[in-house]
Amino acid sequence: MKTSVRLLALLILFSLNSCGQEAQKEVRKEVIEDAEKEFQLPDEFKKDKVVIFNSSDKKVSYFLGASLDDLDKFSIKPRQSKVSFSFDEKPIFKIYTSKKIFSQYALNLGEEYKIYYNNESKKWDLTRMVVADP
Repeated sequence: MKTSVRLLALLILFSLNSCGQEAQKEVRKEVIEDAEKEFQLPDEFKKDKVVIFNSSDKKVSYFLGASLDDLDKFSIKPRQSKVSFSFDEKPIFKIYTSKKIFSQYALNLGEEYKIYYNNESKKWDLTRMVVADP
């Protein structure tokens, strides 16, 4: 309950136009870090967001933002999910394996994605999660 109230307060704070850009970035980071997936999100809630799931057994860092010039760094624990802040267009996702080896994608809004280690290409990678019909 305390997390829900904090998340709601952060979302309200984020929506205020009087916040500076740096304050908005800090709020966005906190919203993502606090919004671990404990239940299935309604499609309407996530229509302008993406969900990132770490399928590995390691803590992983990645970058997410509206453009390559506006990427924020996030960390995600093993087997955890995070919900992004809202985007107007396809966000950019980038994950490094080393300084020169990385994966980068433009993500579709409203989708859920899975971070995994790609053994064939020997790097961290991302794939869209597909929900099977019951």
